[in-house]
Amino acid sequence: MASLHFSTLVQDGVPRAGDQRMPHGNRLVSSPLTTTLILGEREAALVDPPLTREQTRTVADWVERSGKRLTHIYATHGHGDHWFGTAELIRRFPTARAWALPGAIEMMHRQATNGRAEMWDRVFPGLIGDTPVLAAPVPETGLLLEGHELRAVETGHTDTDDSSVLHVPSIGLVVAGDVVYNNVHLYLVGGGDTRNGRHFTAERDAQVR
Repeated sequence: MASLHFSTLVQDGVPRAGDQRMPHGNRLVSSPLTTTLILGEREAALVDPPLTREQTRTVADWVERSGKRLTHIYATHGHGDHWFGTAELIRRFPTARAWALPGAIEMMHRQATNGRAEMWDRVFPGLIGDTPVLAAPVPETGLLLEGHELRAVETGHTDTDDSSVLHVPSIGLVVAGDVVYNNVHLYLVGGGDTRNGRHFTAERDAQVR
């Protein structure tokens, strides 16, 4: 069985519409987004599709250049900037199936409806494509890529509830989503409030990092 390897693509954030400004006067910009491609000999799995149509086209071209058949698309959590590009990727790569953990899928349904109306389409008007929720729950046995296990691991509340990482034991890889931040300001707005034991409100759950 051939070993796996991985590659990452980091895309800059997108300027947000509206009157809000940074202290020095610049427009607010969303956080950069990292998409990870786990590659086998013939197949690949992608983690965390990006937000906008343009970002998604960039990711799709990157996958195509790999020469691998995309079989899995995994979202580490339900925030829209980690899965809104899924439908466009599946149109481009129809052999792929979308996956997430059940709590993330619940959040996806909120993000695709109230979240878009209250937040995403306000700050990124016209930039986001269709966002049907296509993810199925990850099987209890996990996912396989050319015989290698891809293990979804629940992490609880990180920058939102129902977060996870994707662990690939055979190569010691943990794709951490927003559980780990590097060279970008932490998203903290969802960390303080609780309601019925959960750490977000509907409004804050739609926020962009």
